[in-house]
Formats: sequence, C-alpha cells, structure tokens
Amino acid sequence: MAISPSPEVPPPSTQPVSPRVRPPPHPESRSWLVERLDSLLSKPLREAPPAELVRHRILAGSAITMFVVDLLYVLWSLALNLS
Repeated sequence: MAISPSPEVPPPSTQPVSPRVRPPPHPESRSWLVERLDSLLSKPLREAPPAELVRHRILAGSAITMFVVDLLYVLWSLALNLS
C-alpha cells in the first residue's frame, strides 16, 4: 500500500541551495580593533571565510595580549631586581 503525498505539501526543490553570502561591511562600520587585527594578518588570511577570519583575529589578538603581558612581567621583574 503506497501513501500518496498530500496536495498541500509542495514537491522538494531540485535546485541546489546556495549559501547566503553577506556583503563585506563598509569600512566606516568596522571598529578600530578589527582593523588593527586585520592588519596583522596576511592577505590570504584576510580573504578567508567569515568563520575562519574570526578565528584568525582571535588568534592574533591573543598573541598580542600574551606579548604585552609577558613584556610587563619582564619589566616588573627587572624593576624589582634594581630596587
């Protein structure tokens, strides 16, 4: 016994569904922090898909943060040794 489809349900589409691509934001709407993080990335990394770009920005930001923390630690330890 075969079940026939109900007339209210349209047949599935045979055309492939393309992912929605958002246009890049206007340069005025980007924050200065995002621009600085993007300046640290190479051109292929800046042209990566949005999910990858966010990951690269986070990695660059965390590397800069660790560098600043390490630099402050070294300067602080040198200042303690001098006194």
